[in-house]
Amino acid sequence: MEQKNRRLNIGLILAALVPLSIVLTLCVRSLWVIAPDLPESQAWAMLIGLALVALPGLTSAAVAWHSLYRKTPLTAGRVALLIALLLSCSYLFLHIVEPRVVARDWLFDHDEYLLTIASGLIPLFYYLLFCLASAFTIESSRGLVISIVAIVALPVVAYLGINVIRFLPNLSAGGHLWQIGAITLTSAFSFFILRLAAYIVARNAAALQKPGNLRILQFIFVGLLPLIGLCANKYSPIARESQSMLGNFTAYEFWVLWGINTLVYLLPDFRNTPLQFALVALRAAGFTFVLYFCSVFILFLPLAFLLIVAFGLGFLLLIPYFAAAVQIARLKLDFKNTAAAQGKRLAYALLISGALLLPALALAEIYYDRAQLTAAIRFIEQPALKLDYDPKINAETVLRLADMMPQQRNSGRGFRHNTHNIPIYDALYRHIVLDGAELSQTIRNKIHAVFDGAVFPEPVRSVGPAASLGDVAISQKSNGPLTESTLSVTVVNPKAGRDLEFNERLILPPGAFLSDHWLTINGVEVPAQITNRNTAIWVFNRVTEARRDPSLIYYEGLNTLRWRIFPVPAQGSRKARLVIKHAHDIEIKLAGKTITLKAESAAPVLSSETGKLHLIPPAAASEAIVRKPYLHFVADCRAGVKKDYRADTEAAARLLGLRTEAAKISFVHTAIRTVQLADTARCPSARDGFFSEMAIRAILHAQFVEGSATYPLIVILSAERPNLRGVKLSYLEAFYGDADGIAHFDGKRLSAAKLSSGEWTEGLPQFNLPVRLYGSRYFALGQQLVFPAKYTPGTAEPLLDGFERFYDFYEGKTDSPGIAVLAAVESGVLNPAAGSIVLETEAQRRRLAELQRKMLHARNQLDTGNEPRMSEPAFFIIAAGLFFIFLGWLRWRREKAILSRTAWFDEEN
Repeated sequence: MEQKNRRLNIGLILAALVPLSIVLTLCVRSLWVIAPDLPESQAWAMLIGLALVALPGLTSAAVAWHSLYRKTPLTAGRVALLIALLLSCSYLFLHIVEPRVVARDWLFDHDEYLLTIASGLIPLFYYLLFCLASAFTIESSRGLVISIVAIVALPVVAYLGINVIRFLPNLSAGGHLWQIGAITLTSAFSFFILRLAAYIVARNAAALQKPGNLRILQFIFVGLLPLIGLCANKYSPIARESQSMLGNFTAYEFWVLWGINTLVYLLPDFRNTPLQFALVALRAAGFTFVLYFCSVFILFLPLAFLLIVAFGLGFLLLIPYFAAAVQIARLKLDFKNTAAAQGKRLAYALLISGALLLPALALAEIYYDRAQLTAAIRFIEQPALKLDYDPKINAETVLRLADMMPQQRNSGRGFRHNTHNIPIYDALYRHIVLDGAELSQTIRNKIHAVFDGAVFPEPVRSVGPAASLGDVAISQKSNGPLTESTLSVTVVNPKAGRDLEFNERLILPPGAFLSDHWLTINGVEVPAQITNRNTAIWVFNRVTEARRDPSLIYYEGLNTLRWRIFPVPAQGSRKARLVIKHAHDIEIKLAGKTITLKAESAAPVLSSETGKLHLIPPAAASEAIVRKPYLHFVADCRAGVKKDYRADTEAAARLLGLRTEAAKISFVHTAIRTVQLADTARCPSARDGFFSEMAIRAILHAQFVEGSATYPLIVILSAERPNLRGVKLSYLEAFYGDADGIAHFDGKRLSAAKLSSGEWTEGLPQFNLPVRLYGSRYFALGQQLVFPAKYTPGTAEPLLDGFERFYDFYEGKTDSPGIAVLAAVESGVLNPAAGSIVLETEAQRRRLAELQRKMLHARNQLDTGNEPRMSEPAFFIIAAGLFFIFLGWLRWRREKAILSRTAWFDEEN
């Protein structure tokens, strides 16, 4: 008996502290993000709520430790008090303390927060009920009959009683009475179930030691009942209710794992030692599979008796626990045999390795997919511009991930248990692979364009009414050789009953750029944040769905920007501020209006913020230089397409009128390999994907870096034209001025596409265009360049160009923001305007920075809900809980006094 009490106390300490530590870790992490934006009352309520959640676990652990230290049994009265404390704290937490922070699906998911807390309290609840059932063991036929009758009758009483309460007229306390009744009946039902189970195990402990009996139980509880459960989940009349409430277990993996688990438990032991060791490890892996179901169903156990009455689903909930109990008995026997033959170390090692097998396989698959998706997005956003490069990306995997539809958000447990998910695993998979976010449609389109050759869709412009430009106030000041012109803009919405979006163009002339962008929110000006264009647009679209006041400006062309603000309230206005730097008098166009900005002082050149660089104006015609082109072929080396392109290269060269002596060819699938055409024109291997866009970037980048006296005329060799619409090559186009496009040859016809637009036309591309030479590199005549202020031609100081500074800034080197701004002006890719998502709060800045650091996407929303409220039934629960605690304290004092007097009497005599 002493050993049994010791085990119960140790188990109670573990059941109390282990789930509690996990819950507090997860909850504190969630609250840390949202805490700066909570009102003081809600912040304190959250802290008090966590204290209430922790109180039952800490108290239970303290009581168990005290009993263990004193070597006294865990009495039924103390266990009952601990159960009452747990239920009281849970009820107080849900109805009085816990504020309704309803920023669902963003910074803080309230349903997931509550589910996390419930997942930590339910194991302690059932363990305490188990301790209570152990204290009130069945010792007579009368007790057995009472337990069986109670198990049958309680669900019926619960079902009828709850329906009676539902239809009581205008009873304000009906909801609380329903919950109190459900909690009470759930506790009683679970107590009698556990009491009966303990009785059956105790009565048949000796019989379980016989191999034949154990094998029969394994067949029934490990093989037959789980099969019935899977069939009921997929084929039975209650299949729909089962899938929507408990989860969808129709995937083939469940059937395969069930078959393997049944087989390894029904197989007899092997005489061959390695085979026996493998069998023990596989049985431990099968136990992990059953524990998965126990974890999924644990949130439903408090309502199991109602599900039995309503749908019959409660019996399905109990199957994993019966299977787990039988498998524990089998594993205990395996451990005993292995330890006797080979020692306890090996026995422990076999069980631990088997238990970790399935989680390791699942996590390996998840993290492999995450690595593939992250590598694909990084490759799209920051391609490694090398002619010989293999990113090791599986196109099929990436396309599958891109086709994953956004997860439907349901209330309560639905997000883990609806019919479209594999419970828990699916949520874990999405959380790790997608960092808790979903892929934006822009990223999906880009993945399909790069890895599948799909058409990149043009952005859809709204044809509905839009907010209009109101007053524009201008103020100016000098900033060295520059003038800072500040435009205080008012955007108006004359419509009644509808919020509108301001979506207009801002056209800047050469020599002017936007350096700051602010939006007024609740009377406070909030600055923009710099990020890349794709992330900025994605966040804007997600924020506008929740109407959280974003403003966004990004480049559409070299000097054309798009400005979007949402929402502009009905019959209201929004205020924003733009800062434009310029060296001379300029005219800008905003929403179709022309605004003249005068320069405070004339400046011969436009310098950066640091004063170290200048923008060199376009070259004169006298500076023109003509270089010679060479052919550079890009061959499609996907699986299932042409392998040898020798004939195509010769035919394309004839149509272009160029020779092939100095030609090169790049073999492209999910990797890029470049050789001289004279060596070979045959693809060395075939794989998924055709990174034509990446090959173009790599070729142009190599030409730009080398700055040789020749330039590549790119010809794509493929059966289908690659899609270049929507592909952003402007930062390369700016430094590649010899040809305005590339060519495509399908074996019969030659067509050309301009790098600026990506539109294909029949005929030859224009090439041999004049360029100019600066710092040993060649640029288009009309291109402005970022140039050292003190640079003089002929010196050894290299040219500081916008392209290189852009990539330094993009990769996180932000020590020279002025250079990055000027680089953005020249490349049209990155600018303070490009990341102009307004962040309202510190919590949002934390969240956005975290997701940007993880290379995927950003979320940006925060809502607060109702204030805490109290109710009379809750006060009753508080008073009742304090009363029982007081009675327990008095009883403890009385027992302690009796023990003290008894000890004194024994000592005296």
